[in-house]
Amino acid sequence: MKKFLLIIFALTAFYGCASLEEGTSKVQLLEYKLSKIQNENTNSEKEIKNYKKRITASKNEISEINQKLSEIKSLAEESETIHVFQEKITPNLKFERKYFGKLPETLNYVFVRSRRINLREGPTTISTIISNANYLDKLPLLEEVTNKQGTKWYKVLDKSGREVYVHSGVVVKRIFRFNTMVDNLNKLDTFINGELEKNRTIAFIRAYVPNPNSVNLKRKKDRYGNVADQSAAAHSERGTLFIPDSTIISIDENEITENNMTKIKVSYATEKSISVHNSFISKSPKINRSPNKAVVIDTTNQNFGVFQRIKGEWTLISYVYSKTGSKSRLGFRTPKGFFMVPNAKKIMTYNSEIGEKQGYAQYAIRFSGGGYIHATPFSYDENKEATRGWKEGTLGTSPGTRKCVRNEEEHAKFLFDWVLRGKISNENYQSVYDNVAVIVM
Repeated sequence: MKKFLLIIFALTAFYGCASLEEGTSKVQLLEYKLSKIQNENTNSEKEIKNYKKRITASKNEISEINQKLSEIKSLAEESETIHVFQEKITPNLKFERKYFGKLPETLNYVFVRSRRINLREGPTTISTIISNANYLDKLPLLEEVTNKQGTKWYKVLDKSGREVYVHSGVVVKRIFRFNTMVDNLNKLDTFINGELEKNRTIAFIRAYVPNPNSVNLKRKKDRYGNVADQSAAAHSERGTLFIPDSTIISIDENEITENNMTKIKVSYATEKSISVHNSFISKSPKINRSPNKAVVIDTTNQNFGVFQRIKGEWTLISYVYSKTGSKSRLGFRTPKGFFMVPNAKKIMTYNSEIGEKQGYAQYAIRFSGGGYIHATPFSYDENKEATRGWKEGTLGTSPGTRKCVRNEEEHAKFLFDWVLRGKISNENYQSVYDNVAVIVM
């Protein structure tokens, strides 16, 4: 492989740079001199023939160089297809659309993370540049390939619909993992129904303490990556665990230990003995079976699917691009796990870094601590219509909230109505009548 690369680079350097440029310049100079002596009409026929012969030889040399470059390019562009992406929902997944607004234009894509990038004819840096793409552009993804050098490239569609290649280092891949979403829904069913069969009670962690000014945030992590902030500190044989607010757990109501501690089970934890103080446990709402509504959020790919159990089968009813939490001075990554929606708000407000009222987001559905699924947020002094398009265009790219999960306003309204079954009161605070799960993966 190294020998092949050296040959490629050497030939490219020799033929592609010095020889081709010098050959072209040589032809131009000879043609200029020939034109000059023909105009002066003072030179012999023999000298004119000599110039013409030299011009022909130089042109042949350029033709040979171009042929060599074409051969080099062809060798370099040989690639192996690693994966072909299908632009359709998995056939074995039931899809019954209930949201009739705008759905994502593409299920599989890459987005540009540099200011401006080149899109090429083949999977190599010596391939012809066909077009360009700009920061945050989403390009439909067709294939993942590796070239002769072992470098990963993506075959994508540019804005004109042409098949082109882009180096994996200047873009980020995003896909909808519907099968993985369903796998997690089945794991939720297995956990809840399995614990109920053992005569255990399904309960929830209640550790939410409103902190609008983000004061004294607790950033200590446990072995699962969960932070202490808005979590219940649980004791286990492997040390302290931080169980995020609204996490679905199971308890045996007969297993209350000393000091008002109760043994619990958490779906993701492998510890044999976990106990938490009773003050963190809520048995409301009462759960007699696994929920029939769920939102499954993919923090890796910045999207989520909305599922409803229809005729006993988990059915996809909507899917959107989203934006999840990232670690920052005022925020955290969106916590992972199984959660139950406790309540919702028509409008969720948020404060600035210095504690002043800064802005709001509509259609907010709380799922863990201060984490909500909500519409695109806006500051009070912002021209909403002027900035909405740009803000919603960043959905499906990089994380960037304080913990919440954003989606487009039109879809956020649909989700809000669906969670509340359309029973929306005149108050800002809304009670949730259905058991609605939120899975963050």
